[in-house]
Amino acid sequence: MRTPLASYIFFCLATASSIAGETSASKPQQKTLTFFVSVTECPSCAYMVGSSINAVKGVSDVDVHQGTESQVFVTFDPKAVTVHQIAQSVADAIGLHGKPYEAALKLRIPDYMKQGNAARVDAVFAKNKQWIDVETVDRPTGEFIIRFRPLKLDAAKKGPQGWDLATLEAGLREIADRGTVLEFEFDQGG
Repeated sequence: MRTPLASYIFFCLATASSIAGETSASKPQQKTLTFFVSVTECPSCAYMVGSSINAVKGVSDVDVHQGTESQVFVTFDPKAVTVHQIAQSVADAIGLHGKPYEAALKLRIPDYMKQGNAARVDAVFAKNKQWIDVETVDRPTGEFIIRFRPLKLDAAKKGPQGWDLATLEAGLREIADRGTVLEFEFDQGG
């Protein structure tokens, strides 16, 4: 039998635990990816690209490192916005030198060439050809560049649209044995 004080302490601990659980569950799961953006020839280009990405709902931070191929570090909530929408915001940025900007992701699948994975991974990419173009950089190391096809947003649809990381993960999960995901990683620049 609990004493009133013990019951009160138990109630407080249970309530605090419940509130902490709700807080962490309600916070968006942020993801940071590096987009490699071509044709950013000057600081004004970098500003235009950064501003366009910042305007996307679900993006919480943008850090543009300008160079021949600028690296744009984007922190976003993948439940609110897709990488395709972020890439489209880059393409929609006002081009200052007569050429549109293009965003790409660099992907590495270490086990690409093992146990017949190559054909299955290629099939996953082929299923998504309406959204992305995949360029093989180095087959033996499983390195790819993902470029995004133009995305026309449906104004009537709320939430994420276009190709997303969950689509890639689901496709790679189907390939792997025992329901695990075939490991992959994105180049984080630097």
